Parts: sequence; C-alpha cells; structure tokens
Amino acid sequence: MTGLRDDGPKTTPPTPRTDDTRAAPTISIFIVEDKAEFLDEFSRMLSSAPDLHLVATATTLAEGLARLEGAPVDVLLVDLGLPDGSGLDLIREIARRPAWRDSCEIMVVSVFADEAHVMAAIEAGASGYLVKDSSPASFIQQIRELHAGGSPISPVIARKLLARLGAASSSENTPAAPSPERASLAVELAESERMVLHYASRGYTYDEVAKLMGVTRHTVLSYVKRSYLKLQVHSKTEALYEARRMGLVRD
Repeated sequence: MTGLRDDGPKTTPPTPRTDDTRAAPTISIFIVEDKAEFLDEFSRMLSSAPDLHLVATATTLAEGLARLEGAPVDVLLVDLGLPDGSGLDLIREIARRPAWRDSCEIMVVSVFADEAHVMAAIEAGASGYLVKDSSPASFIQQIRELHAGGSPISPVIARKLLARLGAASSSENTPAAPSPERASLAVELAESERMVLHYASRGYTYDEVAKLMGVTRHTVLSYVKRSYLKLQVHSKTEALYEARRMGLVRD
C-alpha cells in the first residue's frame, strides 16, 4: 500500500446496512499504520460498527502530517514505529494545531508496551494506549470510550503504570504539599474549566457535560485541554486529583 489512502474528498461512502442507524452519532477515524495486515484488520473491524466511519489512512509519518492539512477527525489511531519516523511526532504536531487539538482524540495502537514509549505518548498528547492484541469487540468499544472522554489503556500497560505509582507513593511517608506554583494555578482556571472538572468528578461523560453546559463537545474538550495545561497534568485522573487537592472539586 503506497500513498495516502483517502477515498473521495476526505470521506468514504458508508457501507449499506439493513439496520436503521440514522440516529446514531458517527465517529470519524483516521488511521496511521504502516503494516498492511494490521491496517486491513482495523478497517474490517471498523466497517462492522455503524457508528464508526473510517475517513482516511496513511502508512508513513509524512502522509500523516500531510493529512493534517485537511479537516480534523474525531479519533486518530496511530502507530509509533513508522518507516520514516515516530508517531510521536504526529501527536506533537496535532498539539500545535488548535483545530485538531481541540477536536481530535488520540489513541496509540502499538506493539511497544514498555513504560518509556507509553509515557512519551501520554506526554505528547495521547489519551489512550493499546497494544496490538485487543479483541475486535473490545477495540471498537475502546474507540467509543475514547471519544466519550475516557482514556483506554491495555491491562498490561495499566499494571505497569500502577506499579510505578505504587513504588513512587511507597517512597514517601507523607503526601507532598502543593508547591506555591501549583497552588497559584487554581485561581487561573476559568469558571467554565472548573465546571467541566466538577461534572467530570461526578462521573459525567464529556458528551453529557456538553449538554449540561449548553455547548458543543468540542468546546468542552477545549476547556479540558486548557485545564490540563494549567494544572500541568496529562489525564482526567490527574486533573481531578489536583483539582481536589486545590479545593476546586469536592466529593
């Protein structure tokens, strides 16, 4: 497979179905993967889900970067080991483009399961990380979870991260007090950003938060990303932890 596979003007016609899916929201997806067998498998899995729509694919970093000149998608699935570079560079480039950053959720799908690759992907801006052993059913559900505001992580990776957190916490006798720099960040959060954290702490998805606040999902995600930057965190769990510690959110 060579070149950017992008049927039509950034869209592909939906597969005809006998069931009525007109009311189902469609999640647009862009895949960057150089292995033909994985790309074909991903495509088959996505075609079986009426609410998931594969917009385009790329097999190299250069093709992935070129696709960023087009309209943003809802979800990017990206491998890290590309023939001409790292998928991390694509994730970082998205972080520099407001239109993509505020609307596109990123999930790494890779054979790499070591802590270094995982942490680098999260720090670059990925919200999910799966190793290439997920079942079709769980893979599809994890894409939906990512789009709804979750952070899907393969169990083997989650176990490593929990072990790392456990080791870090066991080395401290008492919780560290917030630094003056961290404490001062609380007053810099806008009311809309605090409200999103408030609803998130009560278990609402970002789609539900958008309805409660009377804004679009993309607007909610922009609030989330801004609060992450201000709180110096990389996930919803970290954001809620810091917000509770600063008194912004109470259980």
